Amino acid sequence: MADKPIKVLLIEDNPIDVRAIKGMLEGADFPFDVEKANRLTTGMKILAEKNKDVILLDLTLPDCQGVETFLRLHNKFPDLPIVVFTGFGDEELSIKVLRKGAQDYLVKGEVNTRLMVRAIRYAIERHRLRVELKRIYSELRESETRLNALIQRSSDGILIVDSNRVIHFANAAAELIFDRKAEELIGELFDFPVVAGEARTIEIIRGDGEKAIVEMLVVETEIHGLTFYMVTLRDITEPFKHARKEEKLQEMTLVDELTGLYNRRGFYTLADQLIKVANFTKKNMILFFIDLDRLKYINDNFGHPKGDQALVDIAQIIRKTFRGSDVIARFGGDEFVALAIDAHKEIGEKLYTRMQKNLNAHNVEKDRPYKLAMSVGIAHYDPESPCSIKELIKEADKLMYEQKICNQQS
Repeated sequence: MADKPIKVLLIEDNPIDVRAIKGMLEGADFPFDVEKANRLTTGMKILAEKNKDVILLDLTLPDCQGVETFLRLHNKFPDLPIVVFTGFGDEELSIKVLRKGAQDYLVKGEVNTRLMVRAIRYAIERHRLRVELKRIYSELRESETRLNALIQRSSDGILIVDSNRVIHFANAAAELIFDRKAEELIGELFDFPVVAGEARTIEIIRGDGEKAIVEMLVVETEIHGLTFYMVTLRDITEPFKHARKEEKLQEMTLVDELTGLYNRRGFYTLADQLIKVANFTKKNMILFFIDLDRLKYINDNFGHPKGDQALVDIAQIIRKTFRGSDVIARFGGDEFVALAIDAHKEIGEKLYTRMQKNLNAHNVEKDRPYKLAMSVGIAHYDPESPCSIKELIKEADKLMYEQKICNQQS
């Protein structure tokens, strides 16, 4: 677009502000074609006759003021991105219009050329994405029956959030957690970063103004070629309040203190959601059940600190083998599990080979009085023949035990 100017309609009645904005855009490295209107009606007439890429809108005009200014323009021209340009006293008002669909707002007296250009270009791009996501959401609604069958009746709150953190779906349990209707949540920004595989505790403000302590799990999925996130929310406000501090920390944690991986509870909680996502997206998964061989020998001969170090080392080897979006956990004692999402059987063989390579490299590089060894069982999850995560673990555990017997005999 370097040779094609961005067509801007500036709706502003203050000639000083008009000159300032035009001066900023004329001094930009990027070409702009600016046309001005000093009234809302004049601006709407121009838009009816000419094509524009973006609108810069003052909320205080001779013929219309406040939110109504934006709503009249947005309702008439919903396919055009609007950036609100406001005075200090209008900042709270501007935040309100952002909720109604404005792409951005700029505060008069606080904007330079760089910020102005960035806001305009961002508004155009984000509006394009919003239009595309609106189309995707329409398609998503068409498959709502299948989606509802998976998650609508879940006792946990579930949101479907896009990569910009815009909420596209909220089930009944999420309505209860937020104390807000689904139609109020859809289209709003989720207040917290969404990172695939993340599990943490957050604090939200409910519709009634009360705070809620919520356990959040994030699973990445793909819908119509775009990345979305299934955010599972579990209200733990009451147990968080009433459990004694030490018991609370022990009970609530999802992470193993020694290795930094998920613990058994964290794995089950997240894996249950991954099963639902796999069933919805029809994508395979692979479960690895990994046992650190001879941990008792290490503890007995070199001491428990060395045993703990062996567990930390094996956790690092597993973490290095898998992707950041996969779920890895210390299942208990000397047992570990890793769930590789969107993975077919041939990927499982590659992961196993990579893990053995990482194990061998560790044994060569590290100066330890013992060598690490592991037994591994691999089970495949096919959404066409679904099973529970416990059944999958049972199958992988059995295969791991068979390999352990072979290792001991060899």
